[in-house]
Amino acid sequence: MVNQIYLIAREFAENKGSYAGFIQEFAKYVFSQGYKVTILCCQIKNQPKFEKLPYADVYRFTIPKVRIPMLGMNLDYLTLALHVRRYFKKNPPSSEDVIIANSRAALGVSNHRYVLRMGQPAFTFLKNMEIAKDEVSILTRIARAVHFSIQYFLERVCVKNALAFICSSHESFTLFTNYYGGKNKPYFVPHSGVKVSDLQNGKKILIEGKKLLFVSAGKERIRKGVIYLERVLSELFKEFRDLKLIHIGEKFPWNVPDWCKERIISVGRVPWSEMKNYYATADIVVFCSLNEWIPNALFEAMASGLPIVTSDIEGIHECLTHLKEGYIYRRGDIKGLKEGIEFMLKNQKARQEMAKNARLKAQNFRYTEYSKKLLKFIEDINSNKFVKSVNLFKD
Repeated sequence: MVNQIYLIAREFAENKGSYAGFIQEFAKYVFSQGYKVTILCCQIKNQPKFEKLPYADVYRFTIPKVRIPMLGMNLDYLTLALHVRRYFKKNPPSSEDVIIANSRAALGVSNHRYVLRMGQPAFTFLKNMEIAKDEVSILTRIARAVHFSIQYFLERVCVKNALAFICSSHESFTLFTNYYGGKNKPYFVPHSGVKVSDLQNGKKILIEGKKLLFVSAGKERIRKGVIYLERVLSELFKEFRDLKLIHIGEKFPWNVPDWCKERIISVGRVPWSEMKNYYATADIVVFCSLNEWIPNALFEAMASGLPIVTSDIEGIHECLTHLKEGYIYRRGDIKGLKEGIEFMLKNQKARQEMAKNARLKAQNFRYTEYSKKLLKFIEDINSNKFVKSVNLFKD
């Protein structure tokens, strides 16, 4: 009997971006190695409840359409957990089967053996968002505190029952285990790979002048640092007359003067397979989040050979060295963000060298090798072997 690998996450759709990209690429690889792959997730909008892909069976479960204040996405995960438990009650996994659960999706398999793919702990989010506390109302801060207190207890259950972890960085692993325990369990870094060969074959889109690229899913203006980028754009546009900003992600109104809006190209959501063309078109990519896993878009920018300006999110110093593979500034520091972009625009030789170094480092976690090493890691975990932690940022 062919062993199964179960991938459990809040959502999945093919070619829908980096979040789903890990599931898609890893599922394809393990299928090629003889595993049967089953993906369990929530049904988002009009997605089919069941989908038979060439490399995986996808089961999607209905979640409440109503948003309950302070519960937020936690309700999705709790509902998903109930569905997953029922699924495994009817289709119990064998001891040889492998389960990888993303974040709180692990609530549905707490009575089975699983590897937990985790992001930032709940209270780290609250701490980081305090940087922008003056940007939101006291009611919003209270709602966040309640929401993430609930999330804290859900995450604690997930970490307690996990065999091992897949995390974005060693720093994230340390934060999680400081909150929840599990320091003696093995971990695998990073949380995702990158399609290096595909990203190096992008075709430039005809847009004149210098181009900043900003990639941001959703409309989280504060967490993603949009409010800080807005505050530096007018000065940057005045100083660099040919500079434009390309925004990939859900469209939203930019809070900038009208003349600045003419130099912002909001593309909207882009299929994952087409992102390589925007990386090929851009001159610099900027990340200005207050709280984040290390974003997959950053790995993609590295693999594409793009100069990177980024805030100092947790784990970034493991991925990039300041002024070697990118420019790192203190998150929430508007002056630091502006100086970082200016430095890249004014120092062609330095940005070219940093881009070259970043591209070279991205080879360490290209999907062809990443998936192979991750599969061995979880197979060994599942076989009760002694397993050392794996950190591809260092290897």
